[in-house]
Order: sequence, then structure tokens, then C-alpha cells
Amino acid sequence: MAKFDSTVNVYRDKVWRTCLSHDLVPGDIISISDLSSNIIPCDAILLEGSCITNESMLTGESVPVTKTPATPETLERIDLTSPSFPLEISTHFLFSGTSIIRAKKTELGFGGKSWIISDSNYERASDPKNIITPIFPTRATALVARTGFNTSKGVLVRSILFPKNTSFKLYDDAFKFIGILAIIALCGFITSAINFFKLGLSLHVIIVRALDLITVVVPPALPASMSIGTSFSLSRLKEKLIYCISPTRINVCGRINLMAFDKTGTLTEEGLDVLGIQSYNFKSKHLHIMTQDINEIIDSSDDNYSLENLNIVHALASCHSIKSVFGNLIGDPLDIKMFQSTGWTLEELEYDNDSNNCLIETPSGALSSKAKKIKKMLPTIVRPPIIMEDHKSINNASKANSDENFKSCKELGIVKTFDFSPSLRRMCVITRHPMQKGAQLYVKGAPETIRNLCLPETIPNNFSEILLQYTYDGFRVIALAGKISKLSWAKLQKLNRNEIETDLVFLGFIVFENKLKPTTEHVIHQLSTAKIPSIMCTGDNIFTAVSVARQSGIISESTEIYLPVLVQLGEDSLAEVYSTNSVLKKVVMWQNMDNPLKILDPYTFTPLICKNVGFSALDLNPDQSIINIDNHNSLAIDVMVDNKLFKQKNYALAISGSVFRHLMDNESQNTANKALMLGLVFARMSPDEKGELMEFYREMGYCVGFCGDGANDCSALKAADVGLSLSEAESSVAAPFTSKSNHIGCVLDVIKEGRAALVTSFSCFKFMALYSMIQFTTVSLLYTFGGGLGDFQFLYIDLFIIFPLSITMARTLPYGKLFIKPPTATLLSKKVLTSLFFQILLFFFLQKILYNLVKNQSFYTEPIHENPNEIGEIIIVSYENTHRNTVPEI
Repeated sequence: MAKFDSTVNVYRDKVWRTCLSHDLVPGDIISISDLSSNIIPCDAILLEGSCITNESMLTGESVPVTKTPATPETLERIDLTSPSFPLEISTHFLFSGTSIIRAKKTELGFGGKSWIISDSNYERASDPKNIITPIFPTRATALVARTGFNTSKGVLVRSILFPKNTSFKLYDDAFKFIGILAIIALCGFITSAINFFKLGLSLHVIIVRALDLITVVVPPALPASMSIGTSFSLSRLKEKLIYCISPTRINVCGRINLMAFDKTGTLTEEGLDVLGIQSYNFKSKHLHIMTQDINEIIDSSDDNYSLENLNIVHALASCHSIKSVFGNLIGDPLDIKMFQSTGWTLEELEYDNDSNNCLIETPSGALSSKAKKIKKMLPTIVRPPIIMEDHKSINNASKANSDENFKSCKELGIVKTFDFSPSLRRMCVITRHPMQKGAQLYVKGAPETIRNLCLPETIPNNFSEILLQYTYDGFRVIALAGKISKLSWAKLQKLNRNEIETDLVFLGFIVFENKLKPTTEHVIHQLSTAKIPSIMCTGDNIFTAVSVARQSGIISESTEIYLPVLVQLGEDSLAEVYSTNSVLKKVVMWQNMDNPLKILDPYTFTPLICKNVGFSALDLNPDQSIINIDNHNSLAIDVMVDNKLFKQKNYALAISGSVFRHLMDNESQNTANKALMLGLVFARMSPDEKGELMEFYREMGYCVGFCGDGANDCSALKAADVGLSLSEAESSVAAPFTSKSNHIGCVLDVIKEGRAALVTSFSCFKFMALYSMIQFTTVSLLYTFGGGLGDFQFLYIDLFIIFPLSITMARTLPYGKLFIKPPTATLLSKKVLTSLFFQILLFFFLQKILYNLVKNQSFYTEPIHENPNEIGEIIIVSYENTHRNTVPEI
């Protein structure tokens, strides 16, 4: 993964030359349209041309990303010391390690005409009245910005090579326990040395045999015995296609007491299916009944379905960032599903560098030179399906691309695309018919965002009612809007998105459904049975997230959910009443999702009932909107405590990203802690906020696990105690665990194996500690008269008694179900120390009793050296040696 080298064409000293990628330095200009490999060798800024890249290696996101040439403003804003960039900069930035799906030379970028004047192909129309055709550089070029470990890939590799240090109490206690054993060994060493000196043993024997006690009390096999269980657990997980890059995290898995899940691609299926389309009836000012048949939408639109008027079908067919690569649609799966639902086709202009011609892939037929020239101004064209009538399909199809059909066909050319912005939660396009003036501007995005951009008179009367019902049912809803522009082609090119996204006409909804994966409910139920709470952390709508959480079992049927509303208070503020920060004068109010008259105290979170409230959490955008209220008394009227719910404690919170940010930045730590501890659903969360949430739970003492599909979850996967990625993308290797399965059943396997490894580690450690202390008492008693164990006896005990038992314990399989009570996590607990201490005492007194019994036997003789040459050495052959070596074995 880390080592990579390829040949690239680099522009140095005004000459294009070939060099190896490891010789690149910042400031070089390279060609990306003719790389020997499709892997980008460095971080670079795109100067000329355009390309589509697959960044799953870095982000885990499988959706291809379109890159466009940088502008002077981009270079002014870029910070090369930052490992990541905002979206408006990253769209011009090529990241090392990502792969190029397609590179095109058809975009003039940062350098302008002066840059490509000596290295370009361009043509002008012979007639001055005609529009100048685009200028096409012969290469797609990029400026090298970072190389080696300074690149985005280098940061990822460093995070793998040098992972974040994690402390686990088991290992901390193990070192403390070894320290105690070392003190015991030191005491035994001093006592034995003094005793040997009194017995007249040689200095060599005194030193060697006294030092033997240290290896007896602190056996070298002790660390290995703790890792045996981990090794077997790793091998069993590998058989289940679960891979681990941090073996020490196996034991941590056994202590997980909180599990967090991403939604899309983790709890639910990866793709979205179009449930239906609901267009706007301009006459009744209501939304039509939802339909899946695009022809019904066309029929119901009547006169609105024309090139001069806005139409929801046009919006569905054109408002996307889809590209066509070798006949395959590349882009966001949601965009592809939306486009495919229309039945339209997409064609893109391809520039042939050898013949200096523009090639346009069309289903059949040929276009005139004038039509081709016009289409060269529209690199992407979408066209409706050809409707065959009276069984004339063959004849009509052969004429589909004739000039007459070209003039009358309702195809649309996409003039300019403004990609989806997570911060704006929308995207927009400029479209026009190749043979007509003016343009149609279409916008799609989150319904609450689109509504604010539309003319109020175009908003349906049942907008809120319909949208609320869809989100309650867990569906994903996208709103579409548009407007007509009479500007020329040149002026259209200069439009910015702020000019487009104003005074829009609402067109309708497209509704997607996202089904739960088959194993989701079972896994959540198993975790719940084992008293391991689950939470959801997603970037989706808060209502959709709550709906999926209920379906999956994260929220039980009886649990009442409270939604947040961020209230901006006036002078007579609630903040003053509660003696909080009166400068901010903002407070988060919590309202019951099913009963608006049920609220929570904003600071104690006590459930309350009131007769009337002055706010609504069921607004379309409760996760971002701020309600302005001058008088705090109007927030809630006739408030009283809901004693029944207060006693049951059967309520939870759904927290949006904006409210999460407010709680962390502006509220007191006590209030924030209470809110987050009650949270079960976290919606509209950014990747960084997911990681911050995991850090919070760790600080609160939880051993938290996070399971995600790798798409924008890398921060949370790294921040959690145990990160489990369901993605096979290279970015997911930064997580401790990676599963090749696409469902969360692997969570149960990881926890089971973690508990098995943890119990095995405890058992092996206790066994080795007990064995060392028993052997210590045995050797110490033999040392009292100058005796000891022979080398073969030590070898026999280690190889034929201790080692087989350790292996046998380590190979114990995990229990089939998760037990409610997890294994202990500390070696210095009362339970562990008590059992170990009494076992040691039992063996000590047993050996002492047997020692006295042997000495009282009639056959007993005092141990002596049979060979006079061995005087000064320890005595190996004796009755004491025999019984003290036999008893521990038994």
C-alpha cells in the first residue's frame, strides 16, 4: 500500500520529459491524461482539463468524484499544511493514491490561453457571428503540491504505522502485578543468598541459584501466555473474514458496553430505491398523488411539459453530476437511481486529440456539422426515450438523430453544474435546448433548504404534511425546483450559484426508500439482551434516523423520543431565569415527537407536561433552524412534572448536528453530559462530529465501539475504543477491525471473541501467577537446606505441564450467546486477588504438611552429597525434592 512508483510526464524547462514518480518535487507540472498507471502519484492541483477520480482509498466513499481546474481564488485559499480541505477546494485537488477513472482535456483552467498556446488544439468558427468553440488543451495537467508522507495517503499510512496509543486496564494491572511479583522475587533472592552463604555454598552457586528465583517468580512465559488467547481469537476472526491490524484491541472488545452504528450502508442497505415521484399541481396548489410511472407525470403536467416551461421530469433528468464512462453511468448512487427512473439517456462529448475532432456518442444516425458545433458547446446532453408509435420503431429509430429530430427533440444540454455541497445541502445545474435560446435552471436538495429558496406562492399547501409523513416513515426525500432564464450562452457561463438559487419555482418531491439489512434487527436485539446499549450516528435527516432506529430496535416501542429546538431568546430570556449564559441567550428546548405538549426541562431534563407551547420541534428543519422568542413565558404554559414518565425513565433524545455543536460549545459541561447520555439518535452529524462524540463517550468511562461502512466514518472508527469497518476500501485499514461482510453480524463475533480472549488472558495470567508462586514456595523450601530442582525438572514442568495447559485454556471457544455480565477488566480486583491468594495459601500449607510427613517417615534420611566432589553445590537428589516436585504436578 505504501510503496508505489510509476512513470509520469513532467513539464520542466519548457520541455515535456518522462521521470519516475518518486523524483517529483512540489512545483512540477505533470500530465495526468497519460499516466502509466491510473494511480495519482502525489497530491496535485488540477490546472487544465477535468477528470473523474475514485477516492475510496482515502475516504471509503465509493462514489466517483469529479475534479475541475483550479482558479486563482483556489490557490489563495488553499492551506497545504492541512491534511484535508473543504469541498470547494478539494474539487480542484487530486489526492495521492486515488485512482483516475477518466481524464479529459476539454476544460480550460487556471493557466488560461497563455498557458496552452504552445501546447493546445483549438478552432474558431469561420463565421464571426457564430460563437467561438471551446479551446481544448492536448493534456490534462496538474501542479505537484505535496509528495511522500506529506500527502493525504502519507498521513493515512502514518496513522497505520503509528496508531493512537490506547491504555487498557488489563495491561496496566499486569505491569503492576509483575511489579509485585518482582518485589517478592527480590525478597526471595536476598533471603536465599544469605541462607546459601551460611550453608557454605560457593559464590557462583549463590548468585546463579538466587537469580533462579527471579525467573521462577516472574516467568519469561508470562507475556506469551497472555497473548495466546489473543492469537487464537485473531485466527478465528480471520476465518470469518474479519481482519485486525491491532491485536491488543481484541481484549478491549470484551469490555464494550456501548455500540454506535452508522445508518446508510451499515444498518440499512447501501443503495436507495426510488419509491415514487410526487409533482406539484400548480392549479390546486397541492402535490399530486405519488407515482412510479414517469409517463403519468408527463400526462398530468399538460401544457407545462414543454421546452419553454419548467418540468419536474427535466429536473430529474438533468439535475445531477453523473458522467458516462465507456457507456456506464458513474456518480452518486442516488443520482443514478433518480436518472434511471426517468428512462432518459446521457451522452457526453469526447475530444479526439489525434484528429482534432469532437466525438459525440449517440444511439444511432448522424448530425450535421452545425448541430455538432452546437453540441460542442454542451459537453453533456440528456435525451428522453424515443417513443415508437404504430409499430414504426425501426424506421423512426434510424431517423432519431436527423437534423429535423434534433431541432424538435426535447433533449437538454447541461451547460454548467454546481456540485452538491454538504454545507448548503443542495446542487444546481444550468440546462438549455441546443437549438433554442434561454435556459432552464434546476436545483435539488434537502426539502427544508429548497423551500427557503422558492417563491412562497409556489409552495404547496400540504408541503409540511406530506414531507413530515415521509420522514416519519423513514423515507429519504429530495425536493426539486427551478426557474427560467433568458440570458445568452456566454452570460449563462458567468452565473454563480447564488444567482441561480433564488426565486425558484417548486416542482415536487422524489422519494427514496432505504431498507434495513436482514441481520440488523437480530444483532441489535442480541446487544440489547446482553445489556449493551446501541446508538445511531448518521448524517441523514433526524426524522428518518429516528424511524430507522425504531425499525432496527435501537429505540424500543415504548420509548418516548424528544426532538430538539434551538431557541433564540430576547431580553426577558429563559437563560436569565435559569442563571445561565445571558450573553448567548440561546436554549435548547426538547419536545416529544408524538405529543407536542410534552417537553423536557432544558437543564435537568425532567419530563414535563404543559397546556400550550410556543415552539414546534416538528418543523421541517429542527436540526438547523433557530426560533426567535422574546418572552420566555411563551415557551410553555401551565407546566407540571410528568410523574409517570419521570419514574419510568423511559425516554430518550434525538440530537441533531447543530444542537450537538451548541451543546459542546455553549452549554455547561453538566448540561451537555446529561443530554448526550440520554441521546440514542444523532442525526445530521459531520464526520468530525462523529469522532468527537466517540471521544466524549470514552471520557465518560464507556468502552465504546463504532461500526461503519467506511464512508465518512474514518474519524469515528479511529476515535472509538474499537472501530469496525464494513468497507474494503484502503482507508478502512486505519480502523482496528475490518470485515469483508456487508452486515453488522460481525459485531457479535468481535465482541464474543473479545470476551473469550479477555477471559483467556485472565485465566492464563492467574494460572501462570499461581504456578510461579507455587514453584517459588517449592524452591524456597528446598533452598533452606541447600537443595533445589534440577534443570530437567524445570524443563519438564514448563514443557509438559504448564505449556499444554496454557494452550488448552487458550483454545477454548467463545460462548454462543452474549452473556449479560461481561468479564472483569482488572487483575487487581477483589475477585481475582482473593481466589489467587487463597490458592497460593492452600498449596503452601499443603506442601508444608507433606514436608513434615515425609520427615517423620521411617525411611527418611537427611539430604547429603553422595559425591564428595559436589560439596559446595546444591543437592538435587532428596526425599524433599521428590515430594515437592510431585505435589505441584498433581
